[in-house]
Amino acid sequence: MAGKDPRLKVGKNNPLRKRKSTGDGEVVYGHLTADNEISAVMLRNCHEPEGMHYISLDRTGDAHRKYGTICRSTGSFQVESGDNSKSDEPGIFMLAKNGDIIIKAPSGKIRMEAEKGIELIARGYNNETGSIILDSNEKIVLDGPAITIKANNAVTIVSDKTIDAIARTNYNIYASMIDIVDSVQTSVMQDPGAAITSFLGGSITAHELRMAFKNWISGG
Repeated sequence: MAGKDPRLKVGKNNPLRKRKSTGDGEVVYGHLTADNEISAVMLRNCHEPEGMHYISLDRTGDAHRKYGTICRSTGSFQVESGDNSKSDEPGIFMLAKNGDIIIKAPSGKIRMEAEKGIELIARGYNNETGSIILDSNEKIVLDGPAITIKANNAVTIVSDKTIDAIARTNYNIYASMIDIVDSVQTSVMQDPGAAITSFLGGSITAHELRMAFKNWISGG
């Protein structure tokens, strides 16, 4: 007799499964899920025609799913709490002991509103962690009465096209040394000897002479 096809998945069995239901909803203990796992307790709204309004406390599955909780609804998922919390106490607290926290809105917006402020804090353990990344295929807009950008090492602003810095009143730049150079490449700037001659002749500045030598040394 031929053996069973090894590609066939053996389904789980739970003989202790119990179900209590009415026309409105049901509670199933030891529920067998559609993907062949066991839910210790499953609470379902029987009026949802596709059966996709439920809360499941899973008992089996991969490490991230076993003893996990699934809340599924075709309507909105709303959480309102904190009526008795003090101003310095969390009204909602979420903690992922391991792994990521992912919030997605494929066809909508993610909005965060707060009266006292919004803080984004990253504390990494080396120079490859602890970053805050804003990545957009369109605009990133910072709008406020005052904006401060501070870095202990460096601040870099790069654009493939135009950078505009506009001040309606004062525009102050402070530095121990300021280099300003345009990107025009000429034979003078490529030849150190010609650059020295041009400087002595007064056609280029001392700064342009320094940049010519930097460009020549770097092989630019």
